[in-house]
Amino acid sequence: MKVVAFNGSPRANGNTAQSLKIVLAELTQEGIETEIVQLGGRKVFGCLACGKCRETKDNRCSRKDDEMNTFIQKIEEADGIIIGSPTYFSNVSSEVKALIDRCGYVAKSNGGQC
Repeated sequence: MKVVAFNGSPRANGNTAQSLKIVLAELTQEGIETEIVQLGGRKVFGCLACGKCRETKDNRCSRKDDEMNTFIQKIEEADGIIIGSPTYFSNVSSEVKALIDRCGYVAKSNGGQC
């Protein structure tokens, strides 16, 4: 079993990262493989609503100017995901919002599997 955690904070060692590390340490003790991905501060852009993922149906976003398809691949390979984010203006970070929006749309366009 594998669980991948996404740290949506731009602070790689901030409170969100520390919280994720605590959770992942517990999972590791149970024999679960874990990975933490620093999402905050990386090239992650919002959805363009181009609809190409509905046409290609290849579980990928057609947008190639950021790292989203790498993150989609990690989600596909995982048995579980954890998303951590600080709260900015009553919402998640922009990188987490982009991850949820784009992965969700790609998944919906491909029969629910991302």
